[in-house]
Amino acid sequence: MKSQRRILFTSINFYPYASGGGQKYVLMLAKVMQHRGYDVAVVSLIKNQWQGGTERREVVHQYEYEEIPVHAIHINPSAITQGQKYAVNHPLLQECIRKVINQYSPDIIHVNGLDSVTYTVAAELQIPTVATIHHSGAACPAGDLIYHDGSECSYAMHHSVCIPCCSYHRVPKLTFIGFMIGKIPRWFYQWYGKKVDPIKKLPFVFRILHYPWLVEEEMKQLRFALDSSVPFIVPSQAIRQLLIRNSVSENKIRLIPHGIDPLKRTPLSSLAHRPIKFGFVGSIEYIKGVHLLVSALEQLRNQDRCELHLYGNVTNNQYFDTIIKKYRGSVPIIRHGFVSVNQLNDAYANIDVLVVPSLAYEAFGFIVVEALAAGRPVIVSRSGALPELVIDKKSGIIVERNSVPALTEALQSCIDHPERIEEMAKNISPVKTMDEYADEIEQQYELVIRESFKNKV
Repeated sequence: MKSQRRILFTSINFYPYASGGGQKYVLMLAKVMQHRGYDVAVVSLIKNQWQGGTERREVVHQYEYEEIPVHAIHINPSAITQGQKYAVNHPLLQECIRKVINQYSPDIIHVNGLDSVTYTVAAELQIPTVATIHHSGAACPAGDLIYHDGSECSYAMHHSVCIPCCSYHRVPKLTFIGFMIGKIPRWFYQWYGKKVDPIKKLPFVFRILHYPWLVEEEMKQLRFALDSSVPFIVPSQAIRQLLIRNSVSENKIRLIPHGIDPLKRTPLSSLAHRPIKFGFVGSIEYIKGVHLLVSALEQLRNQDRCELHLYGNVTNNQYFDTIIKKYRGSVPIIRHGFVSVNQLNDAYANIDVLVVPSLAYEAFGFIVVEALAAGRPVIVSRSGALPELVIDKKSGIIVERNSVPALTEALQSCIDHPERIEEMAKNISPVKTMDEYADEIEQQYELVIRESFKNKV
């Protein structure tokens, strides 16, 4: 019986400490499964929020978020070294995870992302486990598969590629130093990293020399998780191909695109005698390509015939201030700030076309599917999974990644031919709901539990 199943979800950070796509996914799925009669809980490692004083090594506290029980693990940063943060067998975190699992006694663990510590403890306790991989950081220690110059990485994870790239990312304003860090011989940083890792409060120069070793330690953790026996649920062909590129067996990858909570489909108001309202929803930061969108606005003809509405938090004030300071166009840019789940319907109803000019190798694209569900066409860059979600010239427009001219052309087309916006809106098909997605996930749970039972016998 479903009511007898206990599901433990895991998440790096969780509400109210963080509210990204991964946290949103866990919360939505946990709520649907709870509604179906499952006993659910979330265990989360909360980063950068330590308030437990200097004496304690860890704190595990329980609370509820929207009626979902949460076990929040806080690790005292002074109790571990930098290298131990990436250790496959992180002893302190293992101890905390083991306590929560023993206390909750789940029938299955659903991990959000690559988590070598949880994989290890779950295998030790013989708890069936499945993981959803929906971030390019699963095979990229820099996190987004973007080189320092904005181009996309197409290589498998390897120290010869990742160490120089991450070093550039480490000191983006001092590219020469980043270049030199990336050239440090491997034999040296492996020896040096182990030597200095136990030392607290290293001077800047010594921390810089320590950095390549830390990157390689993180790569080891990712490699361990990728090589585990845990089956992976992926939301897109883009992530499937990324895992295969990194030597993950196709047999353990299950392709199941995400579903969303239903949104109200609002008809477009007449576009004949008013400006076209372009919209951006999400974090306002470099990897999301907001600078490309603003640059494209400057190139438009008849700039009085459109406006841009920005919904989301600014994660880097200097980045956004620079964009606005350099902006020389006359298209109005209206900021609306953070948009909550309850405000999504109003946000999408207020725009005509969503623009997603992302540079990042997107694993899925919740905002794209949300906009389509609300009846709004979407302009997307050819980044990761985004082209999988839009039918070009039918439900939206696909443009080349990192290309201001291509983005300008798409925007101009919408301004010059507003009837195309209306036609694309009519072509949008219903999107997968969270309930439909949960049906597929339930099947995976039963398969994993049965397979685990067979292996025990």
